[in-house]
Amino acid sequence: MTRISIFLLGVAVGAIGHFMVLNNYVVRADDGFHVIPKITAVMENSYIDIRNFDIADWTEHQPLAAAIVRAEKVNLIQDMAGSSLKTSIHKLADVLTGT
Repeated sequence: MTRISIFLLGVAVGAIGHFMVLNNYVVRADDGFHVIPKITAVMENSYIDIRNFDIADWTEHQPLAAAIVRAEKVNLIQDMAGSSLKTSIHKLADVLTGT
């Protein structure tokens, strides 16, 4: 391979990686890793370990919670948060998605 083709391959891999980080969460849960599409494309919090999350953590990560609800993977949100949190997450998801 010539130097320019190696450079272009690196640019392509970097662009694909940037696109994936910008548009997806990588969530580590008790049952493994999950890729959750973000509601809005932002560069922060691309990898989140939710194995030890409590209610305070979920309130700090509301966009993640809304994205999990939107992706229909509510089983990732632990039951300790209670039904009131799930109701507020559904409301937040509706506000963020505009429905």
